Amino acid sequence: MSAEQFSSRGFIEKNMEAMKEKLIDEGTNQMVVLVVGKVNTAKTSLSLLIDNYLNDGEVNLDTYCLSHDKFKQEYTSRPLKKFIVYEEGRDSFDRNKHNHKSNTEARDILNQFRKYQHIVFINFQNVSDLQPELVNNNAHAMFRCVKKGWTHFYGRESMRAMWKNRYFQGWDDPDFKDGFPDPANELPELWESYEDKTLEALDSRGEEREEQDSGSSDEESDITYLSTKNAAEIIDVSNKTIRRWCNDGKLDHKRLPNGDRRIPKTEVYRVLTDGDGDEESGDE
Repeated sequence: MSAEQFSSRGFIEKNMEAMKEKLIDEGTNQMVVLVVGKVNTAKTSLSLLIDNYLNDGEVNLDTYCLSHDKFKQEYTSRPLKKFIVYEEGRDSFDRNKHNHKSNTEARDILNQFRKYQHIVFINFQNVSDLQPELVNNNAHAMFRCVKKGWTHFYGRESMRAMWKNRYFQGWDDPDFKDGFPDPANELPELWESYEDKTLEALDSRGEEREEQDSGSSDEESDITYLSTKNAAEIIDVSNKTIRRWCNDGKLDHKRLPNGDRRIPKTEVYRVLTDGDGDEESGDE
């Protein structure tokens, strides 16, 4: 095996290893896996764990993409056999924008560069966004993250049958079900590096939008962000209280692609200084 088993039943590793062996190691194909699930169902966490497993801990976070341009850059470039995670799949494979330029370009990329033998995981929040060409012609399997730490797997035939019969309006029994851990606990250093990279990318995108809209300054480039756990420890309240304050708009925050919150340190100090927020009554 490539690395130690991480899933509850070992089904994830067994099937991913078999697909990689058939398509990549002994074949000349690419390997395309769809990952669907609502916000905070740990789609990227699952992709990261599989990447770490198949590559024996040699994870290259540079191939994790948040935009169409980044995906195009990674997928059409060497070296061969990269593990690419495209976290915003709707940017390039949106069923509701069938003839959009990015859709056509992304479809051509998957068809023309398959001999590069990349492994690509494409994440979607909504199954209704999936292009029929992606499901029927390119994808080899699908993970449906039903909740954080639990996934249902559909092989190619099962996936195509659901599309043909109901366009994913309802789900058949999966080929298997399996659980997976939180990479923040399983792979803490790697997860921290991933979070830092993602925050940098989000900040960069935010700065680009601000410059386009008003030519504004780069004030946010020096902001330090904290996890809800770290913010709770500093303010001395529960993690649940921090999440509630975020939901109520009492704490400014950003969302990572996997749904986790990140809070500017300046917001935490504001609460400490001004006494904003409220007591933790009923917050057990």
